Amino acid sequence: MATIRKLLTIILSVFILSACTYTSNEKYSSLTDKQKEEVIQKYSFDITATKDIEGIMTVMMFKKNNGIQGYYYGSSNKKGEITSQVFEFGKSETPVIVGGVATGLPFITISINDERIIQAADHVIIDWENGYSQEEELNGQSHYIIPYNKENVETEILYENITIFDNENNGLFNSEE
Repeated sequence: MATIRKLLTIILSVFILSACTYTSNEKYSSLTDKQKEEVIQKYSFDITATKDIEGIMTVMMFKKNNGIQGYYYGSSNKKGEITSQVFEFGKSETPVIVGGVATGLPFITISINDERIIQAADHVIIDWENGYSQEEELNGQSHYIIPYNKENVETEILYENITIFDNENNGLFNSEE
């Protein structure tokens, strides 16, 4: 249990420190399909989930051949230059790994490594530190990218708790436990 708390603390720290805001005067957009393929080839990613957020940023979750998991996020300017970050969680026996970005266009990444949770998961509730609660349906996948669905954030917005439920509302995972 202490190992899980330690891992969640590390991930939360990355969550805070990794925040990348796209608030300059330069216009950014999500990556094109060609740019995504170039990123995948460059880093040797096996993509497990991908999402373009508000046409401004692309997020891709990945696994590598060596078992390392993580996520990549990036944007492209008018010249096609990519601004990006890659975060690796390493190999983990933890049932669920949570990551993400806390500013600009905040999002949460959820990697479910427990087959029992993958099969039973129906929905997730994310409680944000500002009191906002966000519910999202889950569809039997092991990796999810969930954007904060209120508005862009000028300062950081962190999650307080993430709970994954089955279709009978039984808790399968709680990030506070």
